Amino acid sequence: VRMQLGQALDQAYGGGTAAATTSSGSTQTTSGSTQTTPPPPVPANVAPGVVTVSPVNSGKSITFTYTVTDANGAADLTGASLLLNSTLKGQGACWFYYDLNTAVVSLANDAGTDWSSVLQGTGGAVSNSQCSISGTSFGADSSGNNATVTVGVNLKNFRGNKTIYFQALDHAGVSSGYQSMGKWDLP
Repeated sequence: VRMQLGQALDQAYGGGTAAATTSSGSTQTTSGSTQTTPPPPVPANVAPGVVTVSPVNSGKSITFTYTVTDANGAADLTGASLLLNSTLKGQGACWFYYDLNTAVVSLANDAGTDWSSVLQGTGGAVSNSQCSISGTSFGADSSGNNATVTVGVNLKNFRGNKTIYFQALDHAGVSSGYQSMGKWDLP
């Protein structure tokens, strides 16, 4: 009865009968004409972000624990880069990248133009004039939208007040951009 009343009102006010709609796009039929609506939009890729960076100094060694996030899920994250220097430049820096997909840390050379890599859990190490990282001093854990990475860095002749610059990257190549995460006084 309600359906008939609705159809009668619809016809009285110039409408017709309507077909059912679906969530993946719909087709409506009204008085013999067809109108198609597009499916709902696919969510856009969201840029990853930096949640926290926590350095812990132990003499000539610093352990960095940092958390990155991605609204598209932790599986969308590819890695994170940390640059420790007095300015945002790779030359003369302790600049490294942790690849979440391969469990590899890459360290930039003194000029900031080339990279050396070491696989997690191996006895190898990467080194430049500022710092070194061994294959047994890093790891990562992912949960929900976050990935938490820990990297132990041994300092060389690299002293003074430095800024911690940090960025997160995702599979689409979208970056959080380098963000200053505070100053750190190196012994």
